[in-house]
Amino acid sequence: MNDMCSVSHADRYSDFFELNQALRAEFPLLQFPPFPKKILFGRSQVQSVASKRMGELNTYLQNLLSMDPEVTNSHPVLMFFRQTEEDETDEAFNRKLSVKGAGRHRVNFM
Repeated sequence: MNDMCSVSHADRYSDFFELNQALRAEFPLLQFPPFPKKILFGRSQVQSVASKRMGELNTYLQNLLSMDPEVTNSHPVLMFFRQTEEDETDEAFNRKLSVKGAGRHRVNFM
């Protein structure tokens, strides 16, 4: 992907994990970018862990989307980035509260 674009996506680690698992199952012979490990943490560490994980997942997606179009246009990737009713509800809720990015994170692709 040559152009810079920005995507807002749910911030559940399990969503990213499922994408990674689906891609590895669909393309077992390909080498994928390293996937961030799950981190166990206490309540006092939530903010720092979330920030670190967001950066790692951003890097994972940037590397993933620079792969061959067979991967980037595959069903698992397209399903991962599709807009759901939950996304629409979150966006409407965020606009109503004027909270930018609440419950979401921004992923920048180059």
